[in-house]
Amino acid sequence: MVTITVNKSSPYVTFRMEATVVGSSSGSGYTRVRCYLEAEYSGSSNFYGSGRQIGSMDGEGTFHTVSRDPFLPQGGGGWRGGPYDILVYHRAATRRTIRMRLDYGSIDTQHTASLYLPRIPYPAPGTPNPSISSPSTGTVRLSWAKPSGYVTGYQIQREGGGIASTSSGSWSGSYTPGSTYRFRVRARNGDATGDWSSWRTVTTKAAAPSAPTSVVVSSPSAGQALIAWAPPSSDGGKPITGYQVNAYDNGGTSGWVSPSDRDYVSTRSPGAENRYRVRARNEDEIGPWSSWRSVTMQAEAPTSPRSLSATSPAPGELRATWLAPSSDGGKPIIGYDVENAADEAFTTDLFLYEDVSSPLLRDSSNGAPHGADRWVRVRARNEDQAGPWSVHVEVQILAGGWASDGDSWHSAPAHASDGSGWQIAVPYVPDGSGGWTVTR
Repeated sequence: MVTITVNKSSPYVTFRMEATVVGSSSGSGYTRVRCYLEAEYSGSSNFYGSGRQIGSMDGEGTFHTVSRDPFLPQGGGGWRGGPYDILVYHRAATRRTIRMRLDYGSIDTQHTASLYLPRIPYPAPGTPNPSISSPSTGTVRLSWAKPSGYVTGYQIQREGGGIASTSSGSWSGSYTPGSTYRFRVRARNGDATGDWSSWRTVTTKAAAPSAPTSVVVSSPSAGQALIAWAPPSSDGGKPITGYQVNAYDNGGTSGWVSPSDRDYVSTRSPGAENRYRVRARNEDEIGPWSSWRSVTMQAEAPTSPRSLSATSPAPGELRATWLAPSSDGGKPIIGYDVENAADEAFTTDLFLYEDVSSPLLRDSSNGAPHGADRWVRVRARNEDQAGPWSVHVEVQILAGGWASDGDSWHSAPAHASDGSGWQIAVPYVPDGSGGWTVTR
């Protein structure tokens, strides 16, 4: 005998089976009795799981074994099995045909019942445990493992914002770079929604800052470049954390300087030309380089002119010559300065001849008084600096006079007396080639 009773008061449909076998047994006191549970949709002759052992059926009509073949204890006059409770997990409200069968040897008893199985709601799923990150500029990514229970999808909520949905275990969104947000996740199915996870906080990755502005390069001293700039127009969403300077001549790049710095000093060869550029970074990204800015390094001062010589080739005339310095300091010599004074300290009756273009000075003006002792020194100039003065030399300016015959001027040498007569003093006459010779 097989009987089926149905209990619909619990959250699940419960079938209770009781089986009774009448007859003697030739076994060792136990008889193996196979019990089957079969089901079909109403109006269909297709029995799902026909011939299977006792099991439970889910919403798609498949069976899951929940008990083994029972060993029915031997009793007086027969064997009785059960009662056995079978839970049928059936989610869709529909009519099912349920058949139970007891098979014992040649005895095959069965009972069929056509039942309307009620709609059983799924319980709420568990709570996800999401992780959060910002893998790229302005993006937010959450990921999580499937929680316990039956899940068909997930909801993602941003604090102060709306709710997004997904059916997978991850979600991404785009937001303002460098901004902080909070998110939480919950799971759901067709019947219930689980609890929200705790809030997860993330600061989105910033964009790269723009290039520094107002980049200016100068050379305040010999061999040094001063690179100055203003902050970028955009920090990308997070504060600037440093600047870097790149030199064109050798590709060298400085270390990152403090964001509070607005200039950088680079040392190169005096007088050399170079180009520089600057870039900024924030916590997340490095920005583009500024455009190149060129500068020619300030030269060093040239060394002193060499081999200075001063003569008085004619009365009232000073002539000085010298050789160029051994070093021009990094830029070409553009001229010379010559000083001519009445004392070797160059403080009395000082004459300064500036920007003499060649290493030769001829003076027949007030700077060469007849018969005076004069001291002379010279220094060189390049584009940026004047060098040190040379060693000074002393020269005595020749004395003399000129007289005209009405057509031209002629030498009129001065005479001096020794007490017994007069003699020519400093008798110099032109030599016809621009110089002077002595005559006796």
